Amino acid sequence: MSQPEPTGHTGLPELAEIFHALRRGRHISSADGSMFTHLCNHYEAYQTLLLDLGFSLKRHPREFFYLEDHSNFTDIAGKMALFVFVLVESLADQGLPIEETLMSRSFRMEELPHLQGDRYRELLREADIANSEQLAGVVNYLERYGFVRRQPDDQFELLPPAYRFLDICLYYAKRDEDSEKEAITDARDPVSENGGDHE
Repeated sequence: MSQPEPTGHTGLPELAEIFHALRRGRHISSADGSMFTHLCNHYEAYQTLLLDLGFSLKRHPREFFYLEDHSNFTDIAGKMALFVFVLVESLADQGLPIEETLMSRSFRMEELPHLQGDRYRELLREADIANSEQLAGVVNYLERYGFVRRQPDDQFELLPPAYRFLDICLYYAKRDEDSEKEAITDARDPVSENGGDHE
């Protein structure tokens, strides 16, 4: 016998739809309309109910919602992460502000850097992404899980949930930058550890 719909006794709007979307791995942001609005207005109630069911609902500071699951980093998740990492690195190599550019502009599929350089092509081949059709498939996954929104003329834009990938990129980029600064400082002051003693 099927279980009754939970919305009747919880009073939470669109609970079934929201739960279904989150369980499929979708990240719910303002692009998702009423589901996003309901989560914003009743976050604690949804969080408590889902926790009782064994799920951890998270609200990102950039205002989107997702279910946290550290044990389920799938092949698809790896491909999506690689896609964003390559995009970030390409923007950095061009000297563009990464966060501002990534989150404010649209990208055309034919102009993506992923299949244009030997290094990027090799990285993607290792992830079983060897041609433009397979690359488009990764963008389809990103759209399905709420990270991007398709636009006309074969373009797409990144949505706030993409910060889950971007935060990782920015963290390691800052860490590398700090390490380089430390190395430069040490090179300029090789005797600092000796208290500045000179012969």
